[in-house]
Amino acid sequence: MPVIFPEGTRAELVYPSHLRLEELAVNPDTFATGGPKVCGYPVHATRHDPHDGWVRGEEPLAEHASPDGTTVALWEGRPDHRPYNYLVYHFGSWAVLVPCRGHVSSEALAVWAESLQGEESAEGLLVLDGVAPLVLHPWRDQHGPTLRLSDEDVIVDVRPLSEQCDPSSGWGGDTDPRDGVIQWCVQSAGSIYVYAVGFTPAGKGFLQALVDGLQVRRVEPAAS
Repeated sequence: MPVIFPEGTRAELVYPSHLRLEELAVNPDTFATGGPKVCGYPVHATRHDPHDGWVRGEEPLAEHASPDGTTVALWEGRPDHRPYNYLVYHFGSWAVLVPCRGHVSSEALAVWAESLQGEESAEGLLVLDGVAPLVLHPWRDQHGPTLRLSDEDVIVDVRPLSEQCDPSSGWGGDTDPRDGVIQWCVQSAGSIYVYAVGFTPAGKGFLQALVDGLQVRRVEPAAS
C-alpha cells in the first residue's frame, strides 16, 4: 500500500494480505470548528456506505445544495451514536461525516455545506479544506502527520516521526498485543512509528499479525 503523509513523506506498507488494510476506513484525523456550534468537531471519512454503521433511514432529515452543485444531507444517526445525527458529504468515492447535536436550522446547514470543501485526488486520496467561518485542524494538533486506518475492532496510526523512535523519548517498544495496544518503530532508522489498539479478541489477533508481518519500505522524507 503506497502512502503519502500530509507533510509530504512517502512510503510503502507491506503487510499480510489477510489483514486487508486496504479495506479499512481511512480517517483524516481532523476536527472542524467555527461554524454554527450545533455541528462540528470530529470529522469521519469512509469509502463504505454511511448506512453501514453510521446513519439510518430511507430519506435525509434535511439537505442543502451549494452554489457549486454539491449536495450535503443531514441524516439520522444510528441509536448507538445518539445524540448525534450526521452531515454527509460525498467527494468522489469518499463519504465525509460530521456529527450534529440536536436540530440543525436551514441557515446552519447552509453554512456547513458551503464551508467544507473536498476532492478525491488522482491517487484516490481524500483532500479536505475549510473556508471561513469553518476551521479544520488535526486532532489536538500534537501528533503531526498521521495516517489513521480503522474499523470497529482496531485503530492503526502510522506516523513519520523519528523523534518518537528515540529510546529516551519513552515512545515505542511495546510489541506485545496481549494488552490490546502495540507501539513500535518499524525501521531501525526510526523513519516510521506505528501505534495500534484492538478492542476485541479478534482485534488482538489482528495486532499480533500486524507485529509479525508489517514492513515499511522506500521511505522518502518530505522535501525541505
